[in-house]
Amino acid sequence: AGLIKRENSPGEERYIQRIEDISAAESIDVIFPSYDAEVYVFSKNKERLAARGLVTVVPDYESLVPILDKSLTLQVAESVGFPIPRTHVVADYGAFKDTVERIGPPWVIKPRCSAHCIGVTVANDREELEAAFRKLSLNQERPLIQEYIPNLTRRNFYLVVSRESEIVSMVSPRVLRTRRGRVNSPGAAVVSTHRIPFTDQVRALVRELGIWGCMTLQTLVDSRDGKLKLMEINPRLGTSLWYRTELGVNEPLMALQLARGEQPGTPPVVPEGIMLLDPLLDFLHLSSKAVERSSAWIRARLTGVKDENDRREREYLRQLLRAWKSEYFAPGNRVINPFNRGFLSDPYPPIVRTCNSVAKGLRGRLR
Repeated sequence: AGLIKRENSPGEERYIQRIEDISAAESIDVIFPSYDAEVYVFSKNKERLAARGLVTVVPDYESLVPILDKSLTLQVAESVGFPIPRTHVVADYGAFKDTVERIGPPWVIKPRCSAHCIGVTVANDREELEAAFRKLSLNQERPLIQEYIPNLTRRNFYLVVSRESEIVSMVSPRVLRTRRGRVNSPGAAVVSTHRIPFTDQVRALVRELGIWGCMTLQTLVDSRDGKLKLMEINPRLGTSLWYRTELGVNEPLMALQLARGEQPGTPPVVPEGIMLLDPLLDFLHLSSKAVERSSAWIRARLTGVKDENDRREREYLRQLLRAWKSEYFAPGNRVINPFNRGFLSDPYPPIVRTCNSVAKGLRGRLR
């Protein structure tokens, strides 16, 4: 609900007490939170848990607050010269109407504090935007309204930052292909590279925020000017952790060393030009496109009206299949997502991941 405060709420207190019980019963001594709300609660209680022998791999609470509130993150980014989308914090309906006039459609409206794109809406007209604003305002005050960034090509910066706010490791693979359809879809194909843009601004941003640990800076490439635009920072190990571990960067170990007050060693140099491929995301993407094309063909047969995008979509599918041929079957350095490699040796994790990915895709289509 965007209520960030130092003391525990009653619900948070019950949660931490249950964590203490589970940790004692299961002899747990290290906790890696994987969701922003968990990072927040554990950060507030890290000293309390440390007294019980529990190491929580989270940043300090004071430095975490500007990361949890996207409006504060973007203000700091703009101050150090990191490009951001045009963004306005809307306090009331009057400010909402004024902002809508200054930012043309389509609009993006989102809560200041959220994760996994919960509450994010892309509105194409005023009526849709007003409905989203009223709904969001019931759950969280002062939402953000942003300009829509065309061409959702993403470029993430995966960082390990020391307690002195110096970057120990920075990995930022170039995205070859993203599974389209969901706002927070990860890359289905990326390639490792040493050519990382905006490194000076990234270092300045981290120092200004004063945060440490593992984090992901999420950016989108704006097709209008080719610049990266910062969207948010996730203060945790992200869903694409396998990019770094497969390239030899052991981020979990480095994060644990930092949490224990130790200095992590220098990570190995990431090799250039390694393709990291995710067959599951590629298969789901192709399946969704095949369903769309089949639906368009049926509509055209029934109504006699041809889909204007039919030729463009058919060419896109041809390009996708050609890319698959060169990436999966041609000679070259490639790494397959370990979840896909593990079907025979340890089937439970890849089966769970597959079911979750299919369910998310179906929910996205039903919306």
